[in-house]
Amino acid sequence: MLIPRFREVAAGRVDRIISRADVVAGALLLVTTVTLVVVGVSWANAKYPRTIPLQAGKSITEPLPLPDGEVSVRVVRAVYDVPGRSMKMTLRVKNETPDVLEIGEFASANVRFLNEKSQRALDQVDSDYPPDLVNHGLIVKDPQPLQPGETREIEIEATDAAWETERLTALLNDPDNRFGALIFFYSPDGARRIASVTGPIVPHFL
Repeated sequence: MLIPRFREVAAGRVDRIISRADVVAGALLLVTTVTLVVVGVSWANAKYPRTIPLQAGKSITEPLPLPDGEVSVRVVRAVYDVPGRSMKMTLRVKNETPDVLEIGEFASANVRFLNEKSQRALDQVDSDYPPDLVNHGLIVKDPQPLQPGETREIEIEATDAAWETERLTALLNDPDNRFGALIFFYSPDGARRIASVTGPIVPHFL
């Protein structure tokens, strides 16, 4: 097919290279391709509205040791219940302070989840703080205070529609599903200690 076209170009008859049949065939091929792509994407989005991209590799570097007298928190497992709009976490907490501590608050972005059983945490809410960003949906499965020097795995749940309304769950569309938050601990005398926590999330759609 190249030689006849080369001869037409050499003879100055470029307008004869593309015939009417070529134009019709090209138009049909274009319409068919666009139609298949649009129909295929629409079908896939309708059948699988929630997708998880291929997971990327990761390199874990252990943080530097905390100074004495701090609280260390490590994520054992974190699951986000999509229908229930609930973040469920298992944390390994080590109390290296001389105080008895209880979990009073879990804060991610600008949303605060309060433990209603901790009056000290409730007292920390400023009246000027936006009420739609303060949620009382933090549940601590083991409410026993953490003793000085004690290490224990604690399960907590942060449940509220704010995960959706504040778009904190957009991370479910990322290659690496991770979260970052702060956990506030309170001692009997009202002293507050803050520990940062981060880790991978496993989304749960059922």
